[in-house]
Amino acid sequence: MDIISRSVQVFACIFEVYLMFDFFSSFFPLKEKLNDKYTKLMIVLGNSACVFVVNSLNSSVANIVAMQVIYLSMLFGAFMGGRFKRTLYYIMATAIMAGSEFIAIVLLSVPSDFAMNQIQQNPISTIYSLLFVKLLAFIFFNVVKRIPKNTSNKMDIKNLMLYIVVPMSMMGIMISIAYLNIDFVSLGIEKILLIFSSVLAIVGSVLTFYVFDRYSSTTEKLQQQELMIAKLEMEERYYEQVEQMNQEHASLLHDFHHYLKTIGEAAAENKDEDVLSIVSELKIQVIGTESVIICGHRLLNAILNEKKKDAEQKGISMYITVEPEFSAEQIRDIDLIAIVGNLIDNAMEAALDCKEGYVKIYMYVQNESRFSVMKIINNYREEIRQKDGIFLTSKADKEKHGIGIQNVKSIVTKYGGFLQNVYENGIFTSLVILPIKEA
Repeated sequence: MDIISRSVQVFACIFEVYLMFDFFSSFFPLKEKLNDKYTKLMIVLGNSACVFVVNSLNSSVANIVAMQVIYLSMLFGAFMGGRFKRTLYYIMATAIMAGSEFIAIVLLSVPSDFAMNQIQQNPISTIYSLLFVKLLAFIFFNVVKRIPKNTSNKMDIKNLMLYIVVPMSMMGIMISIAYLNIDFVSLGIEKILLIFSSVLAIVGSVLTFYVFDRYSSTTEKLQQQELMIAKLEMEERYYEQVEQMNQEHASLLHDFHHYLKTIGEAAAENKDEDVLSIVSELKIQVIGTESVIICGHRLLNAILNEKKKDAEQKGISMYITVEPEFSAEQIRDIDLIAIVGNLIDNAMEAALDCKEGYVKIYMYVQNESRFSVMKIINNYREEIRQKDGIFLTSKADKEKHGIGIQNVKSIVTKYGGFLQNVYENGIFTSLVILPIKEA
């Protein structure tokens, strides 16, 4: 019986730390160096071991003090965010955990033939009391963390009530078991199976919400990708129109000396009507049609020209260098728009907050023209934050944070390349390396 009791206590400690960690994760991003699934697991297991040791002391004073130290250390050591906000959410989490224990005591202390003191004297009843407290805490944590709209795992009230049926029903079974006048003194296989099934039911309750979160995340990503594809298709058509206008403008400039010669001849013969007719026929409109030949790739040239104009309008200094050997022919037009457009837009968004914002773009080849390299450098002022490897935006629309960077990474990986982001001392660098297919 001691082995089973200890096993359940270990499970309860891990479950409790997981609840606290998961709650904090819903509101605060992990520090970048800790943002790895194995590191997260080590954080939970390490703190669970500390909690188990403290509980083994059987000292209420030591328990109260040590728990504050453990969870405060976890919150302030592993998560980023304002001190006041983290403190506020820590108080909220502590209140949920303490409130769960208080409510459990009230529910299990209702006068009956199987009173609370009997529960505490019986090992199996004690196990169920412990599991009941943790399950109740799980329900409260999920209700609190899923209602705010600014969390990544939000859930509307109707869905929450549907999903909460499973843990609520399990909680009712635990209360019933605690009050049933069953002989728990002797331990048989059926009672071990009952305990094991109860633990599995709690794990199942957690997995129910986990599956919902995975499904919601996948659905949201698919919706974002569909929107992104539609946006890219529109941008592709736009850049094609820009390129067509540029070609028409270049053709006009190429033939311009012929028109001037004709106008000069007509003017020399005082044929004013012919001069006016030629000028009218040309329909010259040069305002806003300036285009610089930055590179030989028609679409990339149009994109860079448009981004440069946008940067000038926003007061951002933009420097662009594209080596003649740079190749982007291996990339589909729609993917090229996504890569270059997203990275430059993100760079300009960050540089816009700086007093003298700048964006520097370098495109060249490396390793004997085996790789195409895009290097985009910009300055930034706001604190850069990440959650699960995704950059968090400072915009009001938090739900789409980091979508652009994630799409770029996905596209670059599809072509066998990689994306690297480095930032320090107010300078952010995005580096894209793509292999060039041999002809």
